[in-house]
Amino acid sequence: MSVLPARTHHAAARHSLDRTHTTIKQKSSERSGAAVTVPYQYDQSFWRSKTFLVGFAVRLALSKLAAPLPLLRQLFSPPIAFGVLEGLEYTDVWRRAQRTTRFLQCASVVVVFWLARLLWRLASLL
Repeated sequence: MSVLPARTHHAAARHSLDRTHTTIKQKSSERSGAAVTVPYQYDQSFWRSKTFLVGFAVRLALSKLAAPLPLLRQLFSPPIAFGVLEGLEYTDVWRRAQRTTRFLQCASVVVVFWLARLLWRLASLL
């Protein structure tokens, strides 16, 4: 049990976390030539952390559903953490995640326009 005051204990833990994060960034930049991290995973507000979790769950569900189909497997990569845990290069995992993000953004725009068109038609019927 620690006899340090809570404030000192938290400061020491924060310093250790910062040092670990710096080491990971250095190793990542040595391997890939650039420091790339997932910015929305840690230290976020309540809503941003919930958005991160929803995005994580959606990516996981889509990657599981797309696994048996080769074309969809290319579009929906699993969450970044899974690729990193499998030992894949971080830059490759990051590129796959960015491709999935772009596809989801385009699909969202199409769905929004489709819904707007549907609502426009319904409004014209009234």
